[in-house]
Amino acid sequence: MKKAVIFAYAFILFSCSSRKEGVSIYLTSDLSSLFWEHDESVYSLREKISSDPNPKITIEIGDFFSPKHPENILDSWDASIKAASIFGVDAISANKFFFDIKNSKLPADHLSIVLSSNAYLKNRKKFSPTRLYCKNGKTKICVMSVYIQDLLNPEKHTYIKEYRLENPLYEINRNMKESKAEEAFSILIINLNAFDRDKDRKALSNLIERMPIKPVLIIIDAPQYFKSFKEKNVSIASARFKSAALRILIYEIPVIRLKKLVMTEINPNKKSSESSIIPELEKIRTTKEKQMSKKYSTALRDLKRKDGKLSPLAKLMSKILSAYIRSNGAFYSKDALNADIKKGDITLKDIYKAIPIDDRLIYCKIKGQDLEKMIKYSYTSNMEYYPFEINEQKEINIAGKPLKKDKLYRILTHQSGIDKDYSILAYSMEFSVLPRSTIDAALWYFRTHKKVE
Repeated sequence: MKKAVIFAYAFILFSCSSRKEGVSIYLTSDLSSLFWEHDESVYSLREKISSDPNPKITIEIGDFFSPKHPENILDSWDASIKAASIFGVDAISANKFFFDIKNSKLPADHLSIVLSSNAYLKNRKKFSPTRLYCKNGKTKICVMSVYIQDLLNPEKHTYIKEYRLENPLYEINRNMKESKAEEAFSILIINLNAFDRDKDRKALSNLIERMPIKPVLIIIDAPQYFKSFKEKNVSIASARFKSAALRILIYEIPVIRLKKLVMTEINPNKKSSESSIIPELEKIRTTKEKQMSKKYSTALRDLKRKDGKLSPLAKLMSKILSAYIRSNGAFYSKDALNADIKKGDITLKDIYKAIPIDDRLIYCKIKGQDLEKMIKYSYTSNMEYYPFEINEQKEINIAGKPLKKDKLYRILTHQSGIDKDYSILAYSMEFSVLPRSTIDAALWYFRTHKKVE
């Protein structure tokens, strides 16, 4: 009897160490960065994924729909979604970055690749894949993705712009049940606005407790990275892993049918083999690089976001706004900018990197006496302005002329500046949101002014 037990135990150990056939789930954290880099990392990564003999699913999570990539903004993600399809991405997990983009601003076919298990268009039409399956022999995996606005209240449905986000807990349990009916076990991607491993662990534990059928792995897509841990016998991992991709290998130990899960981070090389380069993808990358390197103007000096208490670039932006739409002057927030513009050629990429998109222009009418109060006392600590000046007598001049307290002035500012400090609206007799943004103004100005400073 003892020999039989020892033999069975040895057989199990041998199975654990030698058999690694199963299903591979590849999570990529920011493919857009790889697509638009000048090296061959994207091909090296694809080569590594393609060499895996197991059936596999590749899912992009994280920053794909983030506005941080100007290459994506230029054509509303059309090239990046095509590139993702050529690369072999099966789905892109829908997170807050995705829901913040108007549906009409994305390519017509984008919805077929967006993975979401609890999001619907407001007309209640399901717009995307709900679940993804992958199978190898008896090992079958189901991957699903939900957005939860409040982890403490996981049954709360909500709206974000054009989307209705149904009760996350209900949708999780419904999909888990259907997954079990398919004899698959599940990996759940949870998209959150924030997650603190210590503070939010109890809320996560309560959520898992309310799942009659539990996933083998929960991947949390939130801005903060955390170390993997286990909760209620469920593995918990962060989507903000430090590498370009994460491989999740799931396989089954024979006889005892125990599911094993192995996670490995993948870092691609800067160079890849010549045979791995995909002409169709390379054409997209070359075309995009040509578009983004188009010269618009020349900076005669460095235009910094912050230079001590000043912001030369914000000062220039206030001048740009004032010139773009006929007005008496403009205010621009020092905190609105994303990057400096360096001395030398100003390319399209430089402009998109520095100036935020969808930052709408705000048109205000303000009396001179209130404008004086704003400039002297309350509104300018975090703002640059143009063409206002305070002379030695503490008097305000506008384009070289004294400010008239009883005159009504037309002033331009922008949405993100008002989001930081809305007191300008309190001073305004009336205001309106214009169908133009700061990026429109910047592109016009740099295109029509060959030298700036």
